[in-house]
Amino acid sequence: MKKALDLMIHDLTVIEERSSLKEAAQLLDERHLSGVPVINKKEEVTGFISEKDVIAAVFPEDVVTEGHGVGSLLQLGLHLGRSRPGLVQDYMTKNLHVVKQSASSSEIRQLILGRDIKRIPVLDDEKHLLGVIDRSSLLKLSQEKL
Repeated sequence: MKKALDLMIHDLTVIEERSSLKEAAQLLDERHLSGVPVINKKEEVTGFISEKDVIAAVFPEDVVTEGHGVGSLLQLGLHLGRSRPGLVQDYMTKNLHVVKQSASSSEIRQLILGRDIKRIPVLDDEKHLLGVIDRSSLLKLSQEKL
C-alpha cells in the first residue's frame, strides 16, 4: 500500500504568516495553485491559505456566514474598524488537516474525499513541510486501479 511519501508532490511552495494577502494572491496566481501552506519564522506549518480565503477577505460582503468560520471572522474584523484585508495569518485556516509521511493512501483518500479537501500538507515530526498531496495525486493513484 502506498504511503504519503510515495504520493506527495515535492513542491515546497509556502508563504509566511506575516505576508500580505496581496502577496498570497500573487503567489497563488503565478504558481497556478489553489492554496499553499503557511509557515512561521521557525518554518513550522501553522496554517493554510487558499484562493477562497483570499477572495472572501477581499469581498467580505459576499461571504455567507453560518455562525463561524471565515465569514464571521471577516465580519468581526470589519466591525473592529479594519477596512482592508491584512496579513495571511488573519485569514488562513488554522485548524488544517495534515498527514505524516507514513500515512496510508487510505487515510489520505478518506481525508480528501470525506472533508472535501484539495491539498494536504505532509509534515515531519517537527511540523516542517515535506511536500503536499493534492487531488491530482489521488487521480494518478486511481489510474493505476483502472
